[in-house]
Amino acid sequence: LGPRLCRMTRQQEQGARLLRLRTMERRKAELRLARAHQALFGLEAIAARLEQLRDDMVPRADVQPGLTLCTLADMQRRLDQAALHLGASLDAARAERAHERDRQAAARQREDKAGERLARLVVLADRHAEQRADAQRPAPRTPKRMEP
Repeated sequence: LGPRLCRMTRQQEQGARLLRLRTMERRKAELRLARAHQALFGLEAIAARLEQLRDDMVPRADVQPGLTLCTLADMQRRLDQAALHLGASLDAARAERAHERDRQAAARQREDKAGERLARLVVLADRHAEQRADAQRPAPRTPKRMEP
């Protein structure tokens, strides 16, 4: 919207205020979505590291003492439990990310609608200003008729 010569109408001011509000809501939704992405990324990195640790704890082909095998089995069991508990956290983080993605899309849609509404109000105000200007113009003079 370009610079305007006349001041905004009450409806335009409300529309501009609504657009600013919707823009803030969209920005907040984008921040929440970014945080959800970051949390999920961190949890996935932890899950990958747990899996790598578990895979690295395979007993070697050479003979190992029984205490070492027992310790390896205990550590594998703990890693399995950690991966199991992390699975629930991963599911929750994925659900949170999907929820935030939906909220962000809805906020963007509301912002777009508020912008369209404001644009319609500006066009309508311009049209009304032109009609008022036309109404204040003096009527054109009609030539006098000549009587036969």
